[in-house]
Amino acid sequence: RVKDDRPERLVGIVEADEMFLLESQKGSRKLDRKPRKRGGRAALRGISHHLDCILVARDRSGQTIDAVTGRSALKVAQLVRHLLPKLDPQA
Repeated sequence: RVKDDRPERLVGIVEADEMFLLESQKGSRKLDRKPRKRGGRAALRGISHHLDCILVARDRSGQTIDAVTGRSALKVAQLVRHLLPKLDPQA
């Protein structure tokens, strides 16, 4: 249901941040790794290929968008691809 409630554009001042979560293969018939029990930790410290990067942006009116950008630290090219098309060009 959340997918249907995404705004077309963010207007005015927009704040964005990224967060990193462990990769989930829930529901997969074949895992690429050993199964984890209730959460778990990444095998490597810091930002690694075990973590999915999720970009979240919100404008001052409360409209929010999100995007899964990949498995590494956020780069300018990813911001241009995922965030720039959602910003109002008039602002």
